[in-house]
Amino acid sequence: AGTIGGLKYGVAKDVTIHAVKVLNPSGYTSWIVEAMDWIASNAIHPAVVSMSLGGSGQSASYEAAINALVDAGIPVVVAAGNNDDDANNFSPAFVPAAITVGATTNTDERSSFSNWGTAIDIFAPGSDIISADEASVDGSVALSGTSMACPHVAGAAAIIMQLLPDSSPSMVLEVMLQTAIKDEVTDVKGSANLLLHLDAVIFNVTTTTTTFPGATGFGFFVLDGPCVSDASTGCATSDNFPGEYGNNTACSLRPAPLGKLYIEAFQTEDKYDKLTIGGTDYSGDLTAVQELQGSYMPPGYIRWTADNSVRASGWKICNYDPNNVPSTTSTTTTTTTTTEYTGETFTFQVTGPCVLEASSGCVTSDNYPNNYASSQTCTLVPLPTGGKLLFAAFDTELNYDKLTVEGIEVSGGMDDVGNAGLQDITITQPISWSADYSMSGTGWKICNVDPSGGSTTATTTSTTTTVTTTTTTTT
Repeated sequence: AGTIGGLKYGVAKDVTIHAVKVLNPSGYTSWIVEAMDWIASNAIHPAVVSMSLGGSGQSASYEAAINALVDAGIPVVVAAGNNDDDANNFSPAFVPAAITVGATTNTDERSSFSNWGTAIDIFAPGSDIISADEASVDGSVALSGTSMACPHVAGAAAIIMQLLPDSSPSMVLEVMLQTAIKDEVTDVKGSANLLLHLDAVIFNVTTTTTTFPGATGFGFFVLDGPCVSDASTGCATSDNFPGEYGNNTACSLRPAPLGKLYIEAFQTEDKYDKLTIGGTDYSGDLTAVQELQGSYMPPGYIRWTADNSVRASGWKICNYDPNNVPSTTSTTTTTTTTTEYTGETFTFQVTGPCVLEASSGCVTSDNYPNNYASSQTCTLVPLPTGGKLLFAAFDTELNYDKLTVEGIEVSGGMDDVGNAGLQDITITQPISWSADYSMSGTGWKICNVDPSGGSTTATTTSTTTTVTTTTTTTT
């Protein structure tokens, strides 16, 4: 308790501490579970639970009780245990929903007693920790154990919830992990190498206003890194957008205030270059972030990280006033409901090197009808949805260079398009294209055709990939 919120040694000195007795001096799992159930029902929010206790084995009762607390919006911080063993073999340390804390020395080495392994979320000081002594009102004592590390993290969680009061438990952990010092701890034995550290810049605590000082009153503060915030629009982009972002880059954004999130462009290296929003990592193309379009901005900050290999055109995200979303903003949907569109043709919004033929509503792979380049990706957002997809040509490396249409991957030739049932399919969601680093073909040409304009059937022969259409109109 002294380490969590004590006036002299506390991490979060302004917290209110509620003691819920569960040991005498030891106890039963049922006592601890009953205490957690009581907290889930009676806690004054925001709240954090700190548990410097545990035992061997994986207890389903512990897991269920912790899950209930987390579902109630309460982060649960637990000690990893003092057995120099795999924390996955102990309760409550093994519980995935808990924030499990290992201990370090004053030289940032894993404490010799501290449990370790994949269950560890973060390390904090746990050797020779000076804090309040329970034997007197003003004394102190130095103790060691993961029971000393755990309250450091619980205090940090309380600070995060004070500064970001709408944060979910997963977001509290996300902020903690992003601000932690990385690769600092020695002898981690397979644990996450993250040492507790709260960086004031991540909260932008020097900024007292909650309104973005731009034209719309909504936008993003760039807390660190090369990302770019446009005060005139309330949008932010990766560095060098719409050109390729740099390697080994990272930045943090804080939306202010929390408006509606629209992602106008998104093209990153899948699984490696990530935009973290609401504690979830997103990478790839616009299909990966479709669930976020038009949603309310989650509390906390947004984090961008790019590795040292493949680069792409990056992203553009916007924080809009929920009562004044620009009329030009369009959203995609996985239903066949047509998005409002006021243009003259059915067409696509293109992100990446693919080429839009504005007059026809058709798009081709780069360099079409010559061979496309290797290591290419692009995303095509139908404007509007509900059009019919016409394949006019298709020639890609079989099994490797793929168009993904309505969740179906297709590669090869026009016969493969027909076999996949994609010719004349209704377009309800973005289409993605990816080419690997080896062989290439002449590529493809596809069109978004107004379904009211007539038939979009196509015929092919076995000797050519050219398609003859019998549509009455392609505009």
